[in-house]
Amino acid sequence: MRKISRLGIQDMANLLTMRKKNHEHTVLLLGARAGQLFRSADFYDNLRQVSKRNFHQLSRIKQFHECYSILTNDTKLSERDLHSILQDSLKNLLVTNADACLASLIRHQYFDEILSTNIDEVLDDALAQTEMKAGRDYQVMSIGRNSLQDEKSCFCRITKVFGDVVSREYTVRERASRLENPELKSFLQKLLGKDLLIVGLDPIWDHDIPRVIPMNTKATLWFVSEDNDIMGKSPFLPDILRARHAGYILGREGSYDQFVRKLHECLYGNISPNYQSAHSQTLENIQNQVDRMANLILSIEVQLKNVITLQLGTNDQLQGLQNDHQALFGEIQQLRNELEEIKSRERDLQN
Repeated sequence: MRKISRLGIQDMANLLTMRKKNHEHTVLLLGARAGQLFRSADFYDNLRQVSKRNFHQLSRIKQFHECYSILTNDTKLSERDLHSILQDSLKNLLVTNADACLASLIRHQYFDEILSTNIDEVLDDALAQTEMKAGRDYQVMSIGRNSLQDEKSCFCRITKVFGDVVSREYTVRERASRLENPELKSFLQKLLGKDLLIVGLDPIWDHDIPRVIPMNTKATLWFVSEDNDIMGKSPFLPDILRARHAGYILGREGSYDQFVRKLHECLYGNISPNYQSAHSQTLENIQNQVDRMANLILSIEVQLKNVITLQLGTNDQLQGLQNDHQALFGEIQQLRNELEEIKSRERDLQN
């Protein structure tokens, strides 16, 4: 039985950097605490009204668990009611900085397979903000809506294990029986049996997932959680971590938000995860300025020729126009130099 070892986020950043250079693939499993329901105030407000417990006395994690209990055990809650609650809870939620950081890491090819137990579309929205295109740069496969395929059509694939709320093809109740489907179980085990990073796993919402993680594999597993005592909350985890020669990050820096943002910072410093989009806009603005300057120079040159030809201008007017021409030419040259420098930095970042 192999040892498990504690890691820091910088250690994880170093590992991912080395793996990327060596063209080693890393599967990312995102649990329920990486999703939008976990951070939706409307979700807790909607279910607080039907709960027998005082939400004000519960931590956010315990509120999350109470919500799961209501959704899965309240017999008075119809499927229609459940869908209405989920749909309302996920409405108008924004992409967070952590989501943007994760999208940036995916764009830079640190992960080529992402499995998510969430039914929201936050990762789709975050990737769109990085100017990645679904179907071209990545594919999204929702279990229940799409057929299972071992081969990917793009470099990166996002698989929503329990479906998505937009299509209304999703599972909240009876997730255990869903995972017992032989075809789905085989598909998941092939992916989960590879080198695997787990982030945001919740022992209540995701309690069936560890049962399908293979232990008889030489692949490594890295586990990240904000719960210091998560091992005691999931009966399968300790054996899985020991069998998979795991590294782990626990505690505050193991929360989805803290981990992903700090990981991105370790890899890219203080560069915004939305750098590419902002950078493209900056380049476009500079290019527009260059074009305007070039047009203005042409206009000045025409005026100079007219003044010289008609001899209507005075020496002062000619000198003023020539000075304007030289000043504008200097500005456009400076803008071109800045444009080249930015493009050079962009090429360095992509490498």
